Amino acid sequence: MRTKDFTYAADRLWEIKKKWLLSQVQTKRGRKPSKLDRNRKDRLIQEALKGIRPVLERQYRNEFRGMILGRIYKKKRPNLRKKGRMNWRKINDFIKQKIPDLETDNHIYAFMRGNSYIYIGQTKNGKWSGGGKWRSENWRRATSIRIFCTKRKRDLSKFECLAVDLYHPELNKNRPPMSYRRTKCPIHEKMWLLEDELNRSFKLK
Repeated sequence: MRTKDFTYAADRLWEIKKKWLLSQVQTKRGRKPSKLDRNRKDRLIQEALKGIRPVLERQYRNEFRGMILGRIYKKKRPNLRKKGRMNWRKINDFIKQKIPDLETDNHIYAFMRGNSYIYIGQTKNGKWSGGGKWRSENWRRATSIRIFCTKRKRDLSKFECLAVDLYHPELNKNRPPMSYRRTKCPIHEKMWLLEDELNRSFKLK
């Protein structure tokens, strides 16, 4: 998708707005004012935002790369059973022995299957865990783990949010943007601004 998707939706929204403005003018006796299609207006706003998101992702890709400290690490995960009890000892040994000494204790990890991203999360203070949010099915499905380091701990959530936006991991894609509101993620901030402006411009009373 390109900006033409945003422009197309905006043009249709102006048509609805014009229809609303005309409906406010007194019509001839016995003639009903035009019916307002509020549902279509809301759908067009979402289509406009959907069309502009890939543009923003390309725009902030360089900012994401600038936050990466050192190299990007990618390690093949240990061999695990496809079913049955999870061997967490093998995973803990993998974390302690196979994960290299990283440039910083603040980093983003990504479960990958081939070139596809399954799940993206963050770790603080260099503490890796084999349980909790790292569910066993993530380890079984993944073929490798990818690690991105960042300089400052306060940038970690922003870094994670940008990674989710750029790589579209399967298990993160349904996470609501509200959960990232305090991260100052530039993509979400721009999306919130555009959505607010569209709703203000095409408000129907």
